[in-house]
Amino acid sequence: MKKAQVTIFIIVGIAFLAAVGLTIYVVSTTAKQRGEQSVAEQQLAAALSAPVEEYITSCLKLTAEQGVDLLGKQGGVIYDSQGGPAIPSTIQKLSYDGFDVSYGLLAPSTNLAFIRTLPPDYPWVGFPYINPTTKTFLGYFGKNNLLSPGQMVEQLKLYIENNIASCLDFSQFEQKGVSIIPGAAARAVQVTLGNSDVQIYLNWQVQLKNAQGRITAIDKFSATVPVALEKIVLAASKTIDDDRTDSSFVLAPVSRDGINFNIARGLSRNSAMLVFSEPNSKIAGKTFEFRTARQNRIPALHDYYITQSLPACGAKINFTIDNTVHIYNKAGEKVADFKLAATDPDEDSPLTFKLYYEGLTKTQIDAQPFPITPSANKFGAYVTDGIEPDYYTFQLTPCS
Repeated sequence: MKKAQVTIFIIVGIAFLAAVGLTIYVVSTTAKQRGEQSVAEQQLAAALSAPVEEYITSCLKLTAEQGVDLLGKQGGVIYDSQGGPAIPSTIQKLSYDGFDVSYGLLAPSTNLAFIRTLPPDYPWVGFPYINPTTKTFLGYFGKNNLLSPGQMVEQLKLYIENNIASCLDFSQFEQKGVSIIPGAAARAVQVTLGNSDVQIYLNWQVQLKNAQGRITAIDKFSATVPVALEKIVLAASKTIDDDRTDSSFVLAPVSRDGINFNIARGLSRNSAMLVFSEPNSKIAGKTFEFRTARQNRIPALHDYYITQSLPACGAKINFTIDNTVHIYNKAGEKVADFKLAATDPDEDSPLTFKLYYEGLTKTQIDAQPFPITPSANKFGAYVTDGIEPDYYTFQLTPCS
C-alpha cells in the first residue's frame, strides 16, 4: 500500500511538472510572438513615417533658412507681405540690392538738454567744446533703430508658421498609397538662438495611413540653421551705438570679436549700408550677411573757433580756398584769421565750406575779398556734405 502511494505521488509530481513546463512554454511562446509582432509593428510604423518625417523636416529647414536670410537682407525685418508681422507702412527703409532694408541708425530728431538736432545750434552751441577748456565729440548723433534679437525671433517664428505650407506637397506620398492627414491644430513653431545657430522646433500632428489601413502619427520636427544670428545682431547694435554717440567714430572695414564689418557708401541721399558677417555662418553654402542702413546726418561746424577768433572790429573779409577766413582793418592790415572746420558723423568727404552774408550776390562772393558795409556785417559760415548743411552766424563790428 505504501509503495502504491509513493508511485501515485511520483506520477502526480511528474504531471504537475509537465503542466508547469507546458504553461511556461505557452506563455513564453506567446510573449515571444507578441514581442516579434510589436517589433514588426514598430518597424512598419518607422518605415511608414520616416520618409514623411524627413520630408517635413527638410521643408522646415528650407523655410527657416529663407526667413533668416530675409532678416539679414532687410535689416532684421520681415514685412507682412512676406508672411511676417504687421510692420508700419511708415517704417523708414532703403532700397538696396532688390530688398527694402530698414534703417538701423536714424538721424537725431529730438532735442535733449543742451543738445540740438538742427542748425544753427546743432549739435550744441560752441561745438566741439562744452566749456572753454573741455572739448568732446561725444553726444547725440542718431537713434539706434535696430530691432533686438528677441524681436527678430518673433518675426521668424511667424514667418515659418505662415510659409511652411507652401513648401509641403504630399501628393508624392499619396501616389505611393500613403494618405497624409494633417491635424486640425495650427502649426506651432518655437525658435531658439544658440551661440552659433538658430534652432527651430515645429509641433504639428500629422497622421499617416497606408493602403492596408495602418495609421501612424508624428508630431515633432526640428531643424538647425548654422547662423550665429544673435551674435551678429548684437555686434551690429554695438557698432551703431558707437557711431551714434561719438561724432569722431570712424566706420571702416574691420573684424571685431569674430564679426566682420564692411560699409557701402554713397547710396541714396548719402545713406550708407552697414554689412556684418561671421565666417562660419552660412546658408546654402554662402556666407550669411546682416545688412542695416544708416541715415545721413548733418556735418557739425566747429563754431567755437569762430567766436574765439573774431577781432574787435573789421573792415574787409577774405575767404581763401583752404577754408580760411581772413579779416582786415580799414588800413588793409590782417587783424585775425581762422580756419573753418567741421566733423561729419558719417565721415562724408569732401565737405564744402562757404562764407556768406545776406544780400551778397554770387558775383560778390566770387570776387572776395569784399568790403563790409554798415548794412551787411552779419556773416554766415556754412558747411555741407552735399545733402545736409550746418551753419553758424557771426557778426563783425565795423571799424569806425
